[in-house]
Amino acid sequence: MTATPSARFPPGVRREVWSTTRPDEAHELMRTAYTDHTPRLSGDLTDFVFARSTTTAGSFSVDRMGFSAEFSGRSAPSTGLLIINQPLNHMPLSISCERRTVSTPVMLTPTWSPFTAEWEGLDLRLTTLDAAGVARLGAGMSGLPADGVVFAGVAPVAPELGRYWAALTAYVNDNVLAEGFDPPPLLLAETFRQLATAALLVFPNSTHREQLRSPDDGEPAAVRRATEFMDTHAGEDIGITEIAEAARLGPRGLQAAFRKHRDQTPLAYLRRVRMDGAHRDLQAADPTLGDTVGAIAAQWGFANPGRFAVDYRRTYGRSPSDTLRR
Repeated sequence: MTATPSARFPPGVRREVWSTTRPDEAHELMRTAYTDHTPRLSGDLTDFVFARSTTTAGSFSVDRMGFSAEFSGRSAPSTGLLIINQPLNHMPLSISCERRTVSTPVMLTPTWSPFTAEWEGLDLRLTTLDAAGVARLGAGMSGLPADGVVFAGVAPVAPELGRYWAALTAYVNDNVLAEGFDPPPLLLAETFRQLATAALLVFPNSTHREQLRSPDDGEPAAVRRATEFMDTHAGEDIGITEIAEAARLGPRGLQAAFRKHRDQTPLAYLRRVRMDGAHRDLQAADPTLGDTVGAIAAQWGFANPGRFAVDYRRTYGRSPSDTLRR
């Protein structure tokens, strides 16, 4: 086996090129670089060639791998690395996992189950991401704990997302990691963030149940959890502490998120939900049965009837007593 490191890359970015004509050496390198597996090669191995070039930049790397023989291998789940495969020729790569076989232009190496990979000669681009870094990013986006960010599917959620991944990695490979270019650390960190965000969007994972959004793409999951909690429990004795716990944020963080994304405080939102509840009860009430504005307001936590009446008129354009009499 031969290895040729490149001296033209700056510190923090490293390129190496490996090649061998020996299947056992190819197996050892693949096992070390990716995940442990038991290979089975077939066909004429007289002209066997394995070649791999890899460019590593901190938390991610982009590889180009060529394998000239027919291959079938049972592999252990990938741990520590998130590996995304993109065949670059017309010879298909298939991954079989949990009684399902997938062969698409872009595929995720399973991290949750053993799997079998098969191909008949291959030219492959692999993008490898630090799994812990992806989990931290997913946790920040969704509000899940980092160990709750779990992938669950080989194929992209939609074909267009697979095409997006292919375009993104081609850009990274051809521009950010172009030989002779000295990418600053901030650019490499941002590139990892883009790749990790894309992986979370493209492939099925637990953050999708939390309606994953990027920090600049609308309302975060924590705010949605808080509003859902208040919508459900507005008639109960809840305050900022309980709301923050439901949102999985500290009270100060929740206050800041509401100001940024709702232009109000959490308690202002809670007050409006309770006002809506009082409004519905006033509409359904019967004053001939003894229902009163003060009692309904108190039931929804409004201790000052005069202040309640002012706020109610401002919101609904009429007094609460008018609503009760209708």
